[in-house]
Amino acid sequence: MPASKKSEKEIKEEKTQILIEMTASFSNEYLDEDYKELCEKLIRKMARKRKVPFLSGRIEIWAAAIIHALGSINFLFDNNFEPYASTDDICNFFRTSKSTTSQKAKIIRDMFKMNYYDDEFSTTYMNESNPFSKMTMINGLIVPSDMLPTLENIVLQNDLPDENEVKNDSIYLIKATLHYRYFHSNEPVFRIFAIQGETKLYTLAKTTLKYFNFDFDHLFGFYNNLNEWTNSQERYELPYYLDVNKDSKFQTNDVKQVKINEVFDEIGKKMLFIYDYGDEWQFIIELLETDSPEPNEKYPYIIRSFGKAPSQYGDEATHKKHHEIMINSLDPSQTSLDAFK
Repeated sequence: MPASKKSEKEIKEEKTQILIEMTASFSNEYLDEDYKELCEKLIRKMARKRKVPFLSGRIEIWAAAIIHALGSINFLFDNNFEPYASTDDICNFFRTSKSTTSQKAKIIRDMFKMNYYDDEFSTTYMNESNPFSKMTMINGLIVPSDMLPTLENIVLQNDLPDENEVKNDSIYLIKATLHYRYFHSNEPVFRIFAIQGETKLYTLAKTTLKYFNFDFDHLFGFYNNLNEWTNSQERYELPYYLDVNKDSKFQTNDVKQVKINEVFDEIGKKMLFIYDYGDEWQFIIELLETDSPEPNEKYPYIIRSFGKAPSQYGDEATHKKHHEIMINSLDPSQTSLDAFK
């Protein structure tokens, strides 16, 4: 019986792992752990592109190009630096030509706007030796921070953007994970998708449900308390609740007015998305990272779909079991979301 044809998702995951192993092998022989981690970080970011570049072409060329791209911005080819490796070392290891490797490396650098002292893809040594790390700008002039008066320096330092701060025009990579207790599954069920940061929370809810094949016809809200959402101090709900909860000790905000980038203001922030307060479906919404918008790209779009989503309503037996679980969840030990922290 002929083997079933692999899906594009399976091919992508397989090639991602192969690339990680190939670059790790080179790093073990010529480089260090720093480069190994940067290679994996770059590979996984490439894999999240809507059009994954390494799905076509020889995998060895992409492995060589990834190391070449990172090496180019970290002085890998300068023998005054450690670690050091030449283009010949890379090409001989992967048996690729210099011209093809450098061409692919340029594609990667251009794709992610990689340059010297890159915030995301510089080695630890390069970050520590960055000559611009202790510079600041005053009235358009770049000056060393240690030249500033102490008080003025503190004020300026407070005004510098946090490394986790996101830009208003960014594309947000969101991971939505369905909470286990509502159905039986041996694997996590989540979706990762790209959406514009200027999008309202109302559309974020609609998009999340769309990728789980749920109807968009019940009340919902976003809450910052992952364990006891009713005690959330930060909450975003439909306009209906603005009047209903006007005397509540917790102020609620309108999901139709608040934007994603106003709530998810740092990488890694999580909110609990409650949908349908009767059945109370729970999703953990997490900001994985931000990226620059791609020209002519339409957002939102799905990047990864893992695990089979349950039926929103299910059969009678499932629905009965669902409510038994909800009753049992009065026991705090059954409702912990520590795994998502």
